[in-house]
Amino acid sequence: MKKIFKLALGQAIILGLAFPGTVSAASSHNVSRIYGSSRYQTSINICNNFSSGKVQNVIVTSGNNFPDALAGSVLSKQLNAPILLVDKSLSDSQDSINYIKDHLDASGTVYVLGGYASVSDEYINYIKSLGFNNIKRLGGKNRFDTNKVIVENMNVSKGTPLVIVNGSNFPDALSISSIAGMKGYPIILSNTDTLPDEVKEKISEISPSSVYIIGGQGALSDNIISEIKKLDTTIEDGNIIRIWGKNRYETSLNICKYFNLDSSSIIIANGENFPDALSGSALAAKLQAPILLTDGKNISTQKEYIDTTKYTDEIILGGSGAVSEDAENELKGIEKKLFEVTNEYVGEDGKYYIEGNYLKYVTDINEALDYVKRTGDSSVVEEDNGQWFILDDGFDMTISDKVKLEVDSDVSIKLIHFDSDGNISYNQPNFTDMVNGKYEDRPVFNLFIKDGKVMKMDQQFRP
Repeated sequence: MKKIFKLALGQAIILGLAFPGTVSAASSHNVSRIYGSSRYQTSINICNNFSSGKVQNVIVTSGNNFPDALAGSVLSKQLNAPILLVDKSLSDSQDSINYIKDHLDASGTVYVLGGYASVSDEYINYIKSLGFNNIKRLGGKNRFDTNKVIVENMNVSKGTPLVIVNGSNFPDALSISSIAGMKGYPIILSNTDTLPDEVKEKISEISPSSVYIIGGQGALSDNIISEIKKLDTTIEDGNIIRIWGKNRYETSLNICKYFNLDSSSIIIANGENFPDALSGSALAAKLQAPILLTDGKNISTQKEYIDTTKYTDEIILGGSGAVSEDAENELKGIEKKLFEVTNEYVGEDGKYYIEGNYLKYVTDINEALDYVKRTGDSSVVEEDNGQWFILDDGFDMTISDKVKLEVDSDVSIKLIHFDSDGNISYNQPNFTDMVNGKYEDRPVFNLFIKDGKVMKMDQQFRP
């Protein structure tokens, strides 16, 4: 078993390590997740959340590429239509087609976004064979032409504000998609330095009262602004607004901050991949909710923002591979802490308690050498030909004095078990088993703490 190395409390402060004596209360936000076994199953489940009953319109688009559907959220809001993703082959999309079969009204319309390469005629022919005769393909010779066709089908009034996004990247467009949808602002796709010829006429025709440029100079250069002013000579400089950040996540956050929607809901989606947010943009627009992107792991900055708003319903799109369980727990106000259990018992008040110390698992050699320098304990490192290594690839370092934590009466406990072949499996005992020493000689746990109580204990393996 790996040893646990202790630092005095004062030393922990010098190292800049934070540890709670008491755990802060979590927010009262409701966090839910919509997901499926694939992007297509996730899309179906999002559509079911959009409407579990009959709908008059459904938007169908490719789940393999994003440009055709980037402007679809505004159309979705106008039509009150879910956005359904399909694969290249009809045979791989039967579940998606079943959504149409089960939920589209007999007199309803299917809108197919993109050309034949995106969604083949095989789909249209099959949907017709099911008895749905109202099918409209909104596609063009390229992404910009398709964008133009979609906007033309929105019946946009003169003077309506426009949103300009880079048509070669999806994050900025997805971040603004639901807001554009609920406000009825058409989304125009552009190149980085020049507006495509396909959309110039549409911009002149709409003569927008304001234009939102989404993204920094790397996404849309100032030449785009110059071209807009040539196409619409009446627009004032102050009505061309650029919303951007140093990366896609800061841009997404700044969009939310700028529009500051008066809504109870917010959608959380992965910003590295497009499918979940693409399908989710329709649901977000219906819920009057912004879409906030995350890399799927780091969500502290986003949570800090959410905690300052009225958003009480946080809806995660996609499984744990898209937005991790740790990120979900953080949104729920559940803190994850590494902890060495030294005592566990049922108190006189009948409540469960554990005692022990907070830990930090050290894997950085410089931090390990600093530990050796401070403590004189060289047992955690080894030198080989002038190069230092951490033994066992890491060690647990105590970063707090002894603390006492209350354990929830319905605590979930996961203990490591080795079968006869030496393979790791897990047992799920109750707290009484813990009191009886069931956790053997592995006292290190990941604790999940909410409102000052331990809700979950996952035993950690140490060689």
